[in-house]
Formats: sequence, structure tokens, C-alpha cells
Amino acid sequence: MKVLFSNPPWWKHMVTGRDAQGCDVMAFRAGVRAGSRWRFTFHITTPPNRFAFGSYLPYPYFLGHATTYCADKMGITTAFRDSIALRESYETYLAFLQAENFDYIVLESASPSWEHDKRLIHTIAQRLPRTRFIITGPITTRGETVLEEAPNIQAAVRGEYEKGVIKALNGANGVVDFDLLTVEKMNSAPFPYFDATYAPRYWDSNPVGQKAPQLQILTSRGCPYKCIFCVWPATMTGHDPDRQPKADRPPVQRRIPGSAFDRTDRQVPFPVRLFRR
Repeated sequence: MKVLFSNPPWWKHMVTGRDAQGCDVMAFRAGVRAGSRWRFTFHITTPPNRFAFGSYLPYPYFLGHATTYCADKMGITTAFRDSIALRESYETYLAFLQAENFDYIVLESASPSWEHDKRLIHTIAQRLPRTRFIITGPITTRGETVLEEAPNIQAAVRGEYEKGVIKALNGANGVVDFDLLTVEKMNSAPFPYFDATYAPRYWDSNPVGQKAPQLQILTSRGCPYKCIFCVWPATMTGHDPDRQPKADRPPVQRRIPGSAFDRTDRQVPFPVRLFRR
């Protein structure tokens, strides 16, 4: 069984204009999806298939955790592909899918990206009719409706989805309800997926004073604050105000071999806003 945990490309239109000096400028509208508590599109200066460091780029936390968790617990072949971090084009992404011919694609989505994601699923299904989809993320609050809006969707997994995806890969169909990791299972889980390509690319300039490279990780699950602007408490952690897990991890440098952080002489800054409680 081959399973892809995918954060697909999300491109919109190209725009042109003039800057403050009156020079012609060109920008491309791209989106952030998995890893962001609110999904949106914004302008970047580089076209598809050309990455430039410095724009907002969150690590897809739940996707990265599920990639290594499912491989560890099921003994299957999993792959992680963050097309947003790669800034790859649709053509490059689809060529990768056709070359690898995955049995399942796990895709995290939400309302702002769902219309786009549905069209992409239709395109993939036409080229790879045997590939099944497992949908995760805030969009799964729509329940059975999600299953009817695009082809080849086997399951919609609600909430943090390590265990739910395993249920779907073992044959579960339809809506798979919340099944959150316990403290013990979190502490025994493998570190989320990072490699030398992806690790240095993620970036959030807030708060002011950040230094690259920046390692974005979850230090716990759940949140006692329930900010009204944040979609995650209701859709990902199940509005559980009493859930306060503490996940103890070994030093990060030993868990991301070959990455920009695999150096004993480097101090990795942790932006405070990335610490979830």
C-alpha cells in the first residue's frame, strides 16, 4: 500500500501593476492551506516551480504528524509532499502523482480552498481512477456532503487525523469521527516528517525579530483559550477544554537528520505563537 499525504498546489491568477517607483511589477496569487489556522490566498513574486524564501509558509502540522505515525503503526509506505512549500505547478504535481501511482491520497482542506480542491480531485480522478482520497481538515465538519462533492472519496476524517486515517486505510468508509491521541500515544509517536528539502523553507515573520531557519512544531495538542478567530479548537481538537497533554520529546537535532537543524552549534528559535497549549 502506497499512501501520499499531500498539501497540493493552490494557484490563482497572475496580476500586473506598478510599484511606488512606477516600475512594472508582476505577482502571482497563491494560497496556504494545511498548517494555517485560517486558509487564504495572497500575492507572491515568484511563478510556479520557482521557490523564493520569505513569504508566509506554515508547516502542515497534522499532515506531517500523520505521515510518520501511519508509517510507524501500519508498516506501510507513506510519502509527504507539501506542494505549497515546493511552489510547484499543477503540471509538476500531476506528473509526480502519475509516476508514483499511489493507492491513497490524504488531503487536508477547508472552506476557502474546497472549491479549488474539488476541481483538483476531479482532475486527479480522471488520470488516476484507482486512487482513493481521504479528506481531512476543517472541511469535514460538512459531514457526508463532502463525500458527494468529488469522485473517489472514501472517507472524511474529522479532527486530528493520525488514528482516523489508519481506520480509513483499514477499510472505514464515510465520516470517521474524532479519535484524538492520548498523552501516552503522543509521547510514543514518531517525530513529524521533515527532510533537508522542506525543513528550511517554512517561515512566519511574526512576531518581529525572527531568524532563519525557523523550526515550526507543535509542543502539545488542544488549546484552553478557544479564540473566536481560530478554526482549530472546534474542527481539529474537538472543543475539549480539559485536554492538556504534554508531549516530551528528545532534542530536535537528533530527530531531523540531514536537515538545516542537524547541527549541534545552532540554536533554533521557537516563536512563542507556535507553542500550542
